[in-house]
Amino acid sequence: MKLHGFPVGGETMARRTDPETSHEAAKEFKDSGHLGETQKTFMDAVRDYPGDTIREIVQERLGGDLWSMGTRASELKRKGWVYYGQKRPCRITGKPCVTLWPVIRG
Repeated sequence: MKLHGFPVGGETMARRTDPETSHEAAKEFKDSGHLGETQKTFMDAVRDYPGDTIREIVQERLGGDLWSMGTRASELKRKGWVYYGQKRPCRITGKPCVTLWPVIRG
């Protein structure tokens, strides 16, 4: 599936050991297009704010929930759209965190 030219979705969102209700919720999340929308939103924020940490992007830039939006980072990393950069102190927690950077495609 593509959203505004951005390939999204296709992930397995529930573990094999999760209850059937988790698999049903994951399918609904993907089929509704919400997964693609949140991935696109997160990717746009990484492009706009390269070098931010996951928490900084979610809390400062998107005003979202770390649990639901933070997982988009690992999905986009698996797809090769972002990479994790050097650690630095997070502006929010002060703890060392990896930074996120968009993969530049030629």
